[in-house]
Amino acid sequence: VVYRTDTGASALVRERQPFMRDLFTAYLRGLDGADIRGMAGVLQVKSELLKRARAAVGNDLPQEILINDLIIQ
Repeated sequence: VVYRTDTGASALVRERQPFMRDLFTAYLRGLDGADIRGMAGVLQVKSELLKRARAAVGNDLPQEILINDLIIQ
């Protein structure tokens, strides 16, 4: 999660990280391979994860979601 560098942002994002992880895993478990197919699918997933990150933090500090690895089982 890329976030703004406001004062206290790092501590807030770190504190809310377990909530973000919970929201992320709940969303991702509901997906299947067809939901992630193609660039449009990946962009949709990133958009949904960003929405959940902002909900967990309670503001718009999170600015971007970077996906390092994406494994579909």
